[in-house]
Amino acid sequence: MQFDNKYKVLNLNKRRYIILLFFASVIGLLIFSNLFNEPVWGIDKTTAVIIAISLYMVYITIIYILNYHYIIYSDEGDKISLKFVSLRPFDNKRNVIEIPKKRYNGYKVSRSFFNLKEELILSIHTDKGAARYPPVSITALTPKQKKMLFNSLNQL
Repeated sequence: MQFDNKYKVLNLNKRRYIILLFFASVIGLLIFSNLFNEPVWGIDKTTAVIIAISLYMVYITIIYILNYHYIIYSDEGDKISLKFVSLRPFDNKRNVIEIPKKRYNGYKVSRSFFNLKEELILSIHTDKGAARYPPVSITALTPKQKKMLFNSLNQL
């Protein structure tokens, strides 16, 4: 079985750029227009700009914490292959985990950040015992893809 989450990643990137354009438009409108020249509900122009920037920074921080990944999974042949790239800016290192099916030991799913972030931790048998790979964020997978992934890993 093979799958990837390119459509979800495309949608996440579109959403990120649309929010950036919206944010830039709001800031431009606030700075270069006559809106908020007089305080509205006690909010002046400077406070409105600071609020808008703060909301955008909170959004960017949440996206950074969730650490979405583009994932390609395959269990065809005699290896499990998990290729992934982080969608964080400046963190575009391509990573690959390939595990021979004979050495596969299991997996663990950890959840954090109010159960919004999910990470998959794969483990293998080694001569010295079990070893774990670094966690891979599976937050960007659809529920159907997560089910396919877990079913595939459980069958091994």
